[in-house]
Amino acid sequence: MDKIFDNIDTKIVDKFEKSIIEILSIYLISSANKQGLIDDNMKEYIIHNI
Repeated sequence: MDKIFDNIDTKIVDKFEKSIIEILSIYLISSANKQGLIDDNMKEYIIHNI
């Protein structure tokens, strides 16, 4: 197990973590839009600035 963790590049892990955060953020923003908490313009603005 230690050999596997020693070979993991931290940059790859950071990129993976960032992509998961972006996907979850977009999902939550879309959900808020569907529930009527934010309008379409605000949704597009937030997603564009992620």
